[in-house]
Amino acid sequence: MMNREVIIKLQKFAEELKSMLGDDLVAVIIFGSVLKSKNFDDVDVLVIAKNPQKYMEKIRGIRLKYRKEVGRFIDLNIISPENLISPLFTPLLHLEKFCTLPANGML
Repeated sequence: MMNREVIIKLQKFAEELKSMLGDDLVAVIIFGSVLKSKNFDDVDVLVIAKNPQKYMEKIRGIRLKYRKEVGRFIDLNIISPENLISPLFTPLLHLEKFCTLPANGML
């Protein structure tokens, strides 16, 4: 039941991140209610990147742009691959539904 229109806009978000971060972008993961229902309050996004501190402000700027396009708050988490295995983020590995957006234009 995911909202296809929103996912397509988020694909563009992922492509813009890939353009900015290049090989430092590891993954863009969408999870939460946007994947389960057309009635969602926000969009949960996890960006996994090498050296995330280097890009933090630019990524947040892109988020604001896409927040306007999507019409919902984008709850953005930006972490490094090393932090993915920390106890804080381990529950994300067990999500029922998630969508990894490739930055190569294919969905």
